[in-house]
Amino acid sequence: MTIKCVGIAKLKIPETGEVFQVYPDDLEWEIVEAEERQMGPELHYCASFSFYSEQNEFEVEVEWNVWEYPIGDINYTDFEVRDCELLENFSGFSSDSLEDDYDGFIEEVNAYKTENQLKEKEKLTEYSGEENFSDF
Repeated sequence: MTIKCVGIAKLKIPETGEVFQVYPDDLEWEIVEAEERQMGPELHYCASFSFYSEQNEFEVEVEWNVWEYPIGDINYTDFEVRDCELLENFSGFSSDSLEDDYDGFIEEVNAYKTENQLKEKEKLTEYSGEENFSDF
């Protein structure tokens, strides 16, 4: 359950002209969302990288997002930059996932969602004094 990048990303701080390079090993990918779909789970991975400009003394952040669906296929990638510009992105992304690795994770995500819905229902009941929330 790992996302792999190919190449090197290059970032520039326009105010200072500083150029930074981000290597695949600089990123730690996390699953931030999972949704069960027709061909199995769709997984949303995220990795961020921060660097510090010594010339202007501020921090710059870049975030990469990758969606895997079906398992094993990268079907969408995106990035967000703050206070810098992306000169060159990674040349590719891949996944070494196997579907069996995610059954437990999907159950955990669904349990977490259900638990949060129940907590919200309790809060609404507490505030309103009513227990008629059949849509939850």
